[in-house]
Amino acid sequence: LQLAERSLVIGIGLDTSELNHAKQQIEALNTDLQDQLQRLSSLRQIDQVITGSSDLRLTLDLILAEVAGSLAVDAVSVLLYKPGSDTLEWGAEYGFCNPQAVRDATLKLGEGAAGKVGLNREMKQLRTREEMIREFVRWPHLKEEGFSSYLAVPLVAKGKLQGVLEFFHRRAFDIDEDWLDYLDALATQVAI
Repeated sequence: LQLAERSLVIGIGLDTSELNHAKQQIEALNTDLQDQLQRLSSLRQIDQVITGSSDLRLTLDLILAEVAGSLAVDAVSVLLYKPGSDTLEWGAEYGFCNPQAVRDATLKLGEGAAGKVGLNREMKQLRTREEMIREFVRWPHLKEEGFSSYLAVPLVAKGKLQGVLEFFHRRAFDIDEDWLDYLDALATQVAI
């Protein structure tokens, strides 16, 4: 545009920050929905494993592989409750470099982190390697695994303790309310 032999430039600025923010929110929502769909699919697969197999060991192996993938943890184990001896004994494991360290596990109720979970029927989390060294009875057998966080939940069906489901991770757990809700649903299915 030229006025009286002067050149002028006219421009229009558009603030797209709100649009960009809305796009980010939609992408986050889409990711959350995909996670929810994956978790529902995982629960369905676990249901199919439970109803389709009468072999406890095979069932637990398949469930733990699904659980490890759906919760994005490094390793998972299940300790089964033996009421006659009031002990927790190895049932199955997934993701360990040295699975024998977990297979040799036998704990009295109240002994170590898993024993306390079984006795109190409450979730327990150890957030640091130091906490694991201090409270984890089986630590000498697992120290070479490099785990730095631990979470255990009781497996209760029809009001009776069935065992303890343990999660091991080499980093801090990324836990939110959805993760915990999903964990609760998984623990219920595994207990069955």
